[in-house]
Amino acid sequence: MKLSIVTINYNNAAGLKNTLDSVAMQTYTEFEHIIVDGASTDGSVDIIRNYSRLPIANRHKITWVSEPDTGIYNAMNKGIVLASGEYILLLNSGDYLVECDVIERIIPELHTDGVIQGGMYLYSNKEECLDYGNGLTEMSFYDVVDGDFLHQADFVRKDVYERYGYYDESYKIGGDTAFFIRTLGFHDISFRCVKIPISLFEGGGKASGKDVKWKQIQMYESKRIEDEILGPRLLKVYKEDRTKVCLYDMLNAHKWSQFLIKVILCLIRLFYSSRK
Repeated sequence: MKLSIVTINYNNAAGLKNTLDSVAMQTYTEFEHIIVDGASTDGSVDIIRNYSRLPIANRHKITWVSEPDTGIYNAMNKGIVLASGEYILLLNSGDYLVECDVIERIIPELHTDGVIQGGMYLYSNKEECLDYGNGLTEMSFYDVVDGDFLHQADFVRKDVYERYGYYDESYKIGGDTAFFIRTLGFHDISFRCVKIPISLFEGGGKASGKDVKWKQIQMYESKRIEDEILGPRLLKVYKEDRTKVCLYDMLNAHKWSQFLIKVILCLIRLFYSSRK
């Protein structure tokens, strides 16, 4: 089997239904859907049970479990262990696939790369914006450490988890960044970005940054990553990369600046060639 979709949920019945509906309507059906519920008490389990009994259950494999967990990364790891697909997509409760042919379009792209990233719609001031994260062209160390990876649009080979480890469950919201630093940063796992919109991120969760408590946790875990994983020398490389990449992104965002740079380079070449 090429793909496993893992959905984690805890007391988010309305969001969970949106997620399950988006998976149920997929035109491509040769995948499995694993739902890991954290012993919800809001009716989520009834929604999962009804979903597993629908005719859709005969189209693709559905596996679900409802039991207490110790956090989002514990729940994600449970789903990854249960997955039998070559690639895994983590589609959290509330997030959903944007079109009915998303899986059909992404399947031909799942070859040998360790991580394949599509696009994700974000809600910003109630307006949709499509984000493809980092690494659209060349992946830098800054791209890896900056943590702009979209697990709702990332397809990760299961053997990457098996070879380099699962999500560190001691993190509350920084486990994604720590995982990608290990795999893409230190082990140079292959990465490819494809221009296919995959999902819509519901937002408002722990990592959204709107809650003061979670902002503090985010700052603490970012510092922990710097101290425990990077160290002084790699941190210096990261900060140097960050300056260069931010400048590149700023210039690349404006077509006129690209044109101006090309003109200047052309004039420089003409100047030096005329002096020969």
